[in-house]
Amino acid sequence: MLLQLVTLIVVGTAYATEQTAENAFANLKANGNTTVEVREEVIKIRKRREAGCFQPNLRTRGPVLKEVTYRSDEACINLCLATAGCKAAVTSPMHWKVTGCFIIGEYTLTTSNAYGWDTAERECFEKEDDAEDEIDIDGGWRRKTKNTWFGYAWDDVPLEVKTTSAVGSNDEIFFEVANSRQRSFGRVVIRLSRTPIFYVHHCQHDTPLRNLPDAINGVRVWRFIKHGFEGLSIRCNGALVAELKFAQAQKSQCKYSEWVESKAEFVKFNRDWDKTNGIREICEEPLPAEQMPGIFAAKQPPVLYGEKISLSCSDDNMILSGADVITCSSKEGGSEFYSFDGDAPTCAKEDDDEDEIVIDGGWRRQTKNTWFGYAWDDVPLEVKTTSAVGSNDEIFFEVANSR
Repeated sequence: MLLQLVTLIVVGTAYATEQTAENAFANLKANGNTTVEVREEVIKIRKRREAGCFQPNLRTRGPVLKEVTYRSDEACINLCLATAGCKAAVTSPMHWKVTGCFIIGEYTLTTSNAYGWDTAERECFEKEDDAEDEIDIDGGWRRKTKNTWFGYAWDDVPLEVKTTSAVGSNDEIFFEVANSRQRSFGRVVIRLSRTPIFYVHHCQHDTPLRNLPDAINGVRVWRFIKHGFEGLSIRCNGALVAELKFAQAQKSQCKYSEWVESKAEFVKFNRDWDKTNGIREICEEPLPAEQMPGIFAAKQPPVLYGEKISLSCSDDNMILSGADVITCSSKEGGSEFYSFDGDAPTCAKEDDDEDEIVIDGGWRRQTKNTWFGYAWDDVPLEVKTTSAVGSNDEIFFEVANSR
């Protein structure tokens, strides 16, 4: 009787707190009920950030087109998309010995006997537009298709996103991360409530951001930095607003989670809750070596779209002509390319012609980086400069013996 009462409480309160569920099952065990297995992944109150397209405690009436063993929400949704006539994907309770994924045709929704069942309607997860991502070349920003995994080496390159939401709007930055097999192992959320917070799945409860800077016209650039298996930090318009060390996280399970075992190699933004306007993505294409022979690049991919990479000559005895910067951009349609900030760079030796001689006064312009005979012990060395004090310009020369 008590079990039935608790079930009614949990089902009837769609946004009950996590503590309510924990207390309910604690009371069951205290009253001698040993049939209830308390498992966090099964006994969870479906908060808004957990829901996605699957709605809790909801099932369908209608024909079952296919039935398979449940593997993941994404696998169930993909099976629906691949099945003609599928209108919804439904999963049976997770505490069953074998959980099922059901592909449903025409249907009606019901909450009758639906506790533990989850339903995702196709109109929620089906892509509205299968076209290429919209690209904004200026600044390297790209608008990503939501609810779709895309490759991103977050451990190597900070993730930058842009928002125009106001504090107090309750708008969110909401993304998941996955390992090399596209297995999701965590999510990060920023919510711009009256007191803006950040949340890290498995590690952190809602925690206030600190020192959030003002933003002109509401525009904020957020930089999410993953420090390997040590932790992560968040910057907004350059200011540090959050830090998390996995070993010191609020939730003890954090230090045993995949946050400290797997690299984040895929990212997916939530279609329902994420309000980012764009992401500054990484460019992984190799630099065009054939267009820059003898050129040294200060940084190699992966780099951010729009990031400027300084160029110089590999040989110190060479002079760089043309562009001294290369930038990774993207053509319409998504293909990556590099552009030089000027003419294509080249390196060449300094002019080996006769030294330029100014007869008046006997001054001679000497070729740099080239040894020339001078008996300094016998004749003082005189040089002329036109640099101002404070310019940090230098007189810089080496001396050598007869060998």
